[in-house]
Amino acid sequence: DGSGLSRQEIEEALGRPIDFGVPSDGAWPVRAANEGVPLWVMARHGRLSRALEQVAVALFPSSSRRRRRPVVRRMGTPTQVSWRG
Repeated sequence: DGSGLSRQEIEEALGRPIDFGVPSDGAWPVRAANEGVPLWVMARHGRLSRALEQVAVALFPSSSRRRRRPVVRRMGTPTQVSWRG
């Protein structure tokens, strides 16, 4: 929307380049939070979910070699997520 600081202004203020950008993804993050469902489960292929996954892979490359898939069980509220590798 043009408000706020530009990427260049932020980088100049920090004195270094920005490593990651995290996009807005509309109402998905708010909906996930309100429903108590992890964003990655509710909108796995959304822009924000993909961007956060890229940040995680960049920060923890050895962990990303072994893909983990979520196992989601609905047992009332909230949704429980466990990980199996």
